Amino acid sequence: HTFEEYRAKVRQRGREVMEAIKSEYPDMTIFSFFMNSVNTASAAKSDPQLALQTAGYNLYPAFINGWLDEAPPTITFVDGNEPAYHYNGELPYLRAANAMRNTVLSLVAPENRFKYKAQMQVGFSFYLDAYVNPETSKYYIPPTDGSRVTTFKNNLEIASKVSDQYVWTWGEKYRWYPTENKGVNPQYWEEMLPGITEVLRNATDPDYWVKQAQVKFAAMEKSGKLVNLITNGDFASDASVTKDSKGAADWKTKGAPPGWSTWQKSIGGKEPGIFKWDAIVNHTDKPGSGSGYISNMQISGTYIQSIAVKPGEEYALRAWQRFSQDGGQGNISARWQDANGHWLPVSNDTTIFETEKSKAGVWRQLSGFVKVPQDAAKMVLLLGAVSQSSPKDGVWFDDVELYKIE
Repeated sequence: HTFEEYRAKVRQRGREVMEAIKSEYPDMTIFSFFMNSVNTASAAKSDPQLALQTAGYNLYPAFINGWLDEAPPTITFVDGNEPAYHYNGELPYLRAANAMRNTVLSLVAPENRFKYKAQMQVGFSFYLDAYVNPETSKYYIPPTDGSRVTTFKNNLEIASKVSDQYVWTWGEKYRWYPTENKGVNPQYWEEMLPGITEVLRNATDPDYWVKQAQVKFAAMEKSGKLVNLITNGDFASDASVTKDSKGAADWKTKGAPPGWSTWQKSIGGKEPGIFKWDAIVNHTDKPGSGSGYISNMQISGTYIQSIAVKPGEEYALRAWQRFSQDGGQGNISARWQDANGHWLPVSNDTTIFETEKSKAGVWRQLSGFVKVPQDAAKMVLLLGAVSQSSPKDGVWFDDVELYKIE
């Protein structure tokens, strides 16, 4: 038989299998260790169908097309991308996801491409042995800063964000639970990769690390070990000149208290927003203290302070905010820069803390936790105001605190 005849028969078998599945379980999610991800090399060729003829899984796309011929819109397919065992760093995951969503469409029958795009999900695999194997192994992923579990954690976070829903792991050499299987070494995965259990819990529960950080933060606060990393976070008087400041005369005229700088969106080349240090209004009503004030910020503007950080570190942030009019708008956000001072994408773990619209003259606290993303070297803290309609429309910031969670 010709290759085309084999393909036609295999596609028929795919239709027959799907007919049986949908008759019993019409809303099934079909998870496969791999689907067309195993044939991305063929898909990228100028003649994918010709390239398939010498590929190892050359009839699989025909079977998938048979599935798609009969699949109702309630069926979901998951390509688990088993070839991802070697991936390390963000780029391989992004490239693979693009290939699975777009490049492999050349292997999908034109009449099934819309269905494939709508019902196929991108997944990723992790071969745990690659994180414990020696450097000479075919499956070896090097440690990050001397830590293999850190490498695993970084890759797992990337895969979780790039995938549509599913990420799966397996390992051969070690165990998660007692077993009499003599083919498995006596050590547990937690022994070989200390911290892997917590890493996996963080991945399956997005709020797990926050819950753990809250516990650690409370213990640090109780023991008096908190060290505020913000310079002039309480916006003290002009005596609080720091090495980061050009002096009182400068910040009084330009609006940036010591330790802080400012930015605003201009309108027609003009900057209508006003930054100033308020020597009277402050959160604690402490004599001699003050606050940072922003008014008439018609588009957006912010106080800025940068802190050196490392990927994976966790921080607790607290600050107080007050508006001059009901329903004022303002927030605190954390953005990130790499070691060269380039901004990481806004969507890359940018965290925004904001309160509900509050009454004028009422101080409200904004608080939360942030985790430093991969490639970040600086956290850029922004105390911002947006869409203020007049000079009377203002927002105060005070008692800004940032603590590293240990």
